[in-house]
Formats: sequence, structure tokens, C-alpha cells
Amino acid sequence: INLTPLLASATIIGATLGFGLQQIVRDYFSGALMTMEDQYNVGDSVVVGGVTGVIEDVTMRLTRFRGVDGTIYVIPNGDIRLIGNLSRGWARAVVDLTLPGAAAADLERVRSVISAAAHEVASRPEFAAHTTEPPSVVGLFAADATTITMRVMLLTVPSQRDALTRALREAAIGALAGAGLWPGDQAPAPVPPGPSH
Repeated sequence: INLTPLLASATIIGATLGFGLQQIVRDYFSGALMTMEDQYNVGDSVVVGGVTGVIEDVTMRLTRFRGVDGTIYVIPNGDIRLIGNLSRGWARAVVDLTLPGAAAADLERVRSVISAAAHEVASRPEFAAHTTEPPSVVGLFAADATTITMRVMLLTVPSQRDALTRALREAAIGALAGAGLWPGDQAPAPVPPGPSH
């Protein structure tokens, strides 16, 4: 009996089983470390592999989380290399506002309008208890030939970041539009009359 094919098959099967076992051991080991280090828990908002979602189940081998669109993702713990936990400590609401390049001629007025809107939002009852610092208007964050981008930030708790970000954006755009500085509030340029016939 030629044992060479049998030995070759046994070697391949053994290598496959060994590799699979190695992966499983890695997943369990990663799960044990994750649990001991308290990296995340059920209910935490996280970013894994560029996908944002909420942790729904954690076992020693697998992590399950639901994306914002409702999709359930299942990831072996050993495959998680980088995870962002959005539910721990403090958070920062960050809003970038892109304005026409002409606004660069009056940056102080733009900054003043945005700052007043941000302070109004920070003083609202639903946010006042969760904002630990006054709003910070970074000012001119980026610029090109046709637009400028202003940034405003406000420190808060993770659970309030999304709601505060939306409120900041709405208040700032409304204030800029009221001051005639937001593009949607500008009147269209007059069209020059064509040649008469």
C-alpha cells in the first residue's frame, strides 16, 4: 500500500486543524484580555473597522454590534485591531461651517456670530448640565480659492455629543443666515442685460 498520499492528506488536515485551533485560541485570548482591561461593554457606542455601532453582545470569542443602519456585525475578538469607544469619559461636539470666500474679509464678525450662537446652545437647559467648558471657536480651520471653513467645538459627555452637534450646527447656520453671511441667504447676482436687437 502506497502510504504517501495518505501521509500527505494527514499532514494537510493536521496543518488545517492546527491553524484553525490557533485562530480560536487567539480569539479566546483576545477576549480574555479585552474583558480584563474593560475595553468596552454591552451598550457602548464604538467604531470598528470604520463602522459605527452599539455593542449588543460580547463573548470570549466574538463581539456583536449593530450598525446605525441596523446591520448586525459579528467579529472574532482576535481580528479586532483598532476600536474606538465613543461612550467613555468626555466627548467633543465639533461643527465645521463652510462659508463663501468673501466672508474672509470680515472674519471677526463671522467669529462673533458663531460664538454667540454656540454660547446660546451651551446655555440651553438640556445641554447646560453636560457642558463643562465654554464653547471654543477655533476660527479659520481651512480655506481655498472660493470658500473658508470655520470650526466651533464644545466639550460634553458622550451621550450628548450627537444631539449637541446637531444643535450647534443648526444654531450657527441660523445665526449666519440672519447676519447675511450664510450662502443660502444671499441674493443671486443680477444678470447683466443682453445686447438689444
